[in-house]
Amino acid sequence: MPQSSEHNPNLKQVLVTGASGLIGTDLLDSIKSTHEVSTYGRRLIPGFEGVKGELSDRAALDTAMSGINTVVHLAAVLPDIDDDDLLMSVNVNGTYNLFDSAKENGAKRIVLASTGAISGGYMDDPAVKQIVAGNRSELDDQSLMISEMDPPRPAGIYAATKIWGEALGRYHSEVNGISVVCLRLGRVIASDDPEDDLRRSIHLSRRDAVQAITKSIEAPTRLKFACFYVSSNNSNRWRDNESARANIGYSPRD
Repeated sequence: MPQSSEHNPNLKQVLVTGASGLIGTDLLDSIKSTHEVSTYGRRLIPGFEGVKGELSDRAALDTAMSGINTVVHLAAVLPDIDDDDLLMSVNVNGTYNLFDSAKENGAKRIVLASTGAISGGYMDDPAVKQIVAGNRSELDDQSLMISEMDPPRPAGIYAATKIWGEALGRYHSEVNGISVVCLRLGRVIASDDPEDDLRRSIHLSRRDAVQAITKSIEAPTRLKFACFYVSSNNSNRWRDNESARANIGYSPRD
């Protein structure tokens, strides 16, 4: 267990939702010695303080949120679940409850696991297809990258629900003073071995995902709101990591 924050004022009390997932499991292992970590979700995690509950359970959320400085919100219904009602219930209504509980309980920062699928529509563009195929050198503009300055083009309802989460984060940052970092994460898989060029172009390794989240937890308090694309250093990458590098020091290792 980390040293008590009573003796180390630099420690952050971090609540992780969805901690039983692939990214959550890796994150807990990485930050358990440097932060006071607790969890919220449908199951308790051995070795960690936690509260069991759904995102719809406001009383349980408020219990979990008590005394928390930073929330890492990983819990979500993923795009392979073909159930729009469930996506709306968890990713929209549940995220609303999470942010509102964080506000009412005095949390200072929320790190939101958004998704690179917000830009999924760009994969139909000829220039992006060239990059994916490894033919960037044939483009007139060889520096082409999709960044957070480009309009979202969600590839499905899942991605659209994540845009809602980002908009909610902007609202709470500007109106309620919570620092919100939205990470448009690339595709993370257990094997860290993407199957083809397309999936390789959007790949985010497990340790790069943990790095981006950890650096967002520890980012300076002056960072009030931001959205960053986060991918690994893939040779055919077309989403820009530059803002993540400049603002939180993200530097992909893979």
